[in-house]
Amino acid sequence: MRFTILLSLIAAGAGCGGLDAVNAIGFDKTSTIAPGWTRHDLNTKAGLLSVWSSGSDVVACGGTNALAHSIDGGKSFSQPSIDLGGAAGDDFAAVWGSSGTDIWLVSRTRSVLFHSTDHANTFTEVKGVLANTYVRALWGSGPNDIFIAAGDTMILPAPMYLYHSTDGGKTWPRTTSTSLAFEAFGGSGAGDYYSGGGFEGVNSTGNGVGSAQVIHSADAATWSMLAPPSDWFQLAYVATTGPGDVWFVAAHDPMYGWNDRIAHSSDGGKTITPITSHSFHDIRGVTITADGVVHLVDSPAVLKSSDHGATWTQEVMLNVGTNEDLYGAPDDKNIALAVTPSGAIFIVANNANGAGVVYTNQ
Repeated sequence: MRFTILLSLIAAGAGCGGLDAVNAIGFDKTSTIAPGWTRHDLNTKAGLLSVWSSGSDVVACGGTNALAHSIDGGKSFSQPSIDLGGAAGDDFAAVWGSSGTDIWLVSRTRSVLFHSTDHANTFTEVKGVLANTYVRALWGSGPNDIFIAAGDTMILPAPMYLYHSTDGGKTWPRTTSTSLAFEAFGGSGAGDYYSGGGFEGVNSTGNGVGSAQVIHSADAATWSMLAPPSDWFQLAYVATTGPGDVWFVAAHDPMYGWNDRIAHSSDGGKTITPITSHSFHDIRGVTITADGVVHLVDSPAVLKSSDHGATWTQEVMLNVGTNEDLYGAPDDKNIALAVTPSGAIFIVANNANGAGVVYTNQ
């Protein structure tokens, strides 16, 4: 079973969390892997699962308190200090922000939501939002349109929950469903939301069984079923360039769950056209910049397309070594890619020692 993990970073004390960016000697070891591309091996306690960037701020995080922060656009990284209030450690599950002064993140370990207004230097706990939920996605189109998708467990089928704040995080009304899969999540803003996943189980031979679910909503309350290709097993990612223009990434093999299917729709998902111009292995993160360029990680290659998937160009081949990957834990599907409007690319991974790695063209 795979689930969405997005980057996070946080700190929690008994009443509130605190993060103070400090430079640690030997924390960030850099090397050049290709012209214009740098690898940052970070001395974190665990591998990094996801990354978020806005302006000069870059935040990366993962399991067991793995945190990294850059305030110079990804040229260097430091480790924030953190007060866990006596807790043994957090698996930082998800982060999203509308800017460096509006960052939201979730600890999956304790189902706690945090907010930062000072470029990830400090985080304050937002109480009473999440309750015994397993976070799958955190996404927003702006400061007054933020979603958290979660479930009771990491195994489906199980009740799924969609929290939606339209008042800057003051309140988080929750939708509960036993028939809708809120795993992947994305959209272009109010009136154009996409989600889905795959309800699955195990048959008598021990192999996975199930089919992908893709849904659309104009109000985040009422959802309609779309018709994905019949060979999709589970929806993995959603990314949009504008209203009705949406890209989907899915897995077709229930045995291994590799995300080797990508498709595009220009009519809000009414027609979903598979992209067959390239043979993909396992897509781990996809995003589209304002100019319509699609960027994705098909490990170990970073690819882009400027013509709606008709042709693909390799941006770089990552120097992923033995026992290193872009996946986090073997069964995790993490959004390991962030691309800023200016073209800055950040990809997170783990190295052979289980610590974090950030690849960037900065």
